Amino acid sequence: MEKSDQLYLNDILDAITRIKKFTEGMALKEFVQDELVQSAVIRQLEIVGEAGNKVSKDLQNEFDNIPWREIIGTRNKLIHDYSGVDIILVWNIVVKELNSLDKNIEKIFKIKGYKRVVEDKNKKLKKILKKAKKLDD
Repeated sequence: MEKSDQLYLNDILDAITRIKKFTEGMALKEFVQDELVQSAVIRQLEIVGEAGNKVSKDLQNEFDNIPWREIIGTRNKLIHDYSGVDIILVWNIVVKELNSLDKNIEKIFKIKGYKRVVEDKNKKLKKILKKAKKLDD
């Protein structure tokens, strides 16, 4: 089944939520010193860019106030130039750009009548544990 714009936009919102959770209460100095958080944030930004790239051109054109090309370009830079990632740039995206993107994607949900898809974490955990058990057998 092909994913819809709604699901890709949902993925973007989920990734933004995770980034905010990972960086909550952090300052730049702490972020620069925490490779685990950096890695987690970079991965979520990759997801934002990948999902943004899969949003239909029609929707991208309709909501051209969102910098789709920059979002996708950032993803490509993070994926293909991982050894040269500018951590300060990553931090600036987190503190200066994500809130605006979050609000704009939420507006799309309202305008289009989309509903958020919230993953059941207990169900996901059970599924993972079931797979892990099969690996152990």
